[in-house]
Amino acid sequence: MNDIYNNLIINGALIGKATVYRQLDRFMSEGIVKKFTDNEGKGAYYRYINDTDECDNHFHLKCVDCAEIIHMKCEFVKYLKQHILADHEFHVDEGRTIIYGICGNCINQHSDN
Repeated sequence: MNDIYNNLIINGALIGKATVYRQLDRFMSEGIVKKFTDNEGKGAYYRYINDTDECDNHFHLKCVDCAEIIHMKCEFVKYLKQHILADHEFHVDEGRTIIYGICGNCINQHSDN
């Protein structure tokens, strides 16, 4: 949600966060925003789509502590996807793939305490 708000502000929009929340459905129908939900449908993650968006071509890592999204743009993902298809007969939708865990910053903060 903060990414959407920040991108709108950077592009000159005079808008508040509450307005962005109210407009999410419209943004999704216009293709400005993409929504991801967890397995239970209780949590949601919204991603701003821009002209250079390539998020359908890699996996994502989401920190359960700080909610940071890390884009996994590495060659290993290609091999992992091939393995899953060949060995498990399952085609992965990379744009919707989110792996949950704890990011390096949060791990370091926990170890400092």
